[in-house]
Amino acid sequence: MQIVNRYNQTSPAPTFVALGSFDGLHLGHQAVIKTATTRADLIPTVFSVLPDRPTEQLLQQSHRQALLEQMGVARWYPTSLKEIAHMTAEEFFQTVLIDTLQAKAVVCGFNFRFGQGAKGDTHLLQRLCDEYGISLTVIPPVTYGRQPVSSSRIRQALQQGDLTAATAMLGRKFSFTATVQSGQHLGQKLGFPTVNQPLPAQLVCPKWGVYAVTVAYQDQAWGGVCNVGVHPTVGALSVPIAETHLFDCHADLYDKELTLTFQAFLREERTFADQRELQQAIAHDLQQAKAILLQ
Repeated sequence: MQIVNRYNQTSPAPTFVALGSFDGLHLGHQAVIKTATTRADLIPTVFSVLPDRPTEQLLQQSHRQALLEQMGVARWYPTSLKEIAHMTAEEFFQTVLIDTLQAKAVVCGFNFRFGQGAKGDTHLLQRLCDEYGISLTVIPPVTYGRQPVSSSRIRQALQQGDLTAATAMLGRKFSFTATVQSGQHLGQKLGFPTVNQPLPAQLVCPKWGVYAVTVAYQDQAWGGVCNVGVHPTVGALSVPIAETHLFDCHADLYDKELTLTFQAFLREERTFADQRELQQAIAHDLQQAKAILLQ
């Protein structure tokens, strides 16, 4: 897949363009993008508009790129909103879709908006496409719990510890990749050594608490139990981190980039009376996590 960082870099051939923010690449976004890969005679292209200050993202940029490639996208135009915010809807259509992308077919979601002040909607887009003989497909809402799937609903589910809902709407498990950093070795002192990872900047922070997880490094993978939070019992941190005790892992993982995938929420983070009570809770968490991961 070719990543095109300039919105006005002309496509080498006619395209089938998927339009949207695609900030979460959830099931609704996937339905739009997969439609753009259905014409063998057109280049499957994604034009995504990114917010100026992306916060609480559902996936990292490298993960987004990998997922787009898996879906068969050939060209991706990740474009900052500030680059095109000055364009009217008609100017956006002419400059981006006609002049740059050579669009012959377009697909978007039911709630797609475009142009200055987000004044353009799917009705205007249909009229403009008709004028130029361009095929337009508008994807109806993909629902979960009788409501449209959305990035905001997924963020809320993660922040509430509802991994079942988040997974159902994402169409995959929530995960992130981060480098293992040296910690205070508190887990080792308690008899449960951990690998410590900072939560990636701009990524949504899941509910503080304990999770059953899987961890991958290159071609290796382990199950584990992870605490996301500030470990209040043994000295609160200033920012939350992910501390994971891996099952049957003897590898040296410091300074390695690990992918942490959240499998199930076990309990909220809480303060214990003493370290013995904390150790007992961790032992129980390990049993729960192993049982879940063996299912």
